[in-house]
Amino acid sequence: MKNLEQIRAARALKFFRETASKGVWGDDKGQVISKIPALIIRDGLLASLAFCKSKGGGHQDLAKELCEHLFSADLKILRSPGFRQGDAPLDPYIQGLSEDSAHLRIATAEALAYLAYLKRFQPKEKSS
Repeated sequence: MKNLEQIRAARALKFFRETASKGVWGDDKGQVISKIPALIIRDGLLASLAFCKSKGGGHQDLAKELCEHLFSADLKILRSPGFRQGDAPLDPYIQGLSEDSAHLRIATAEALAYLAYLKRFQPKEKSS
């Protein structure tokens, strides 16, 4: 059985391995990882996800990864959300987090811990 540290590290490494192979990591995403934790601390997880949804691009991609981590079966924090036709990518996750304040507190703490791993494992920018 894996502990939380192992789950976070393995998922962060997998995220960067997959996004690098698809060529989708770059531009603003490195900055997004640095900015989102402060946004969560200042405004809360739900407001931060709403901001990422409205911003789109790297913000939304990172928010989706964060939500997929929070709702993953490995963590057993939250049940997988039900996706309906017409839902935007983050809608079911935001709905799921809106249902119980105790789960939201736990998810917020885990989100910050996972973002710390993403920040540590993110690829270094290549200098020109």
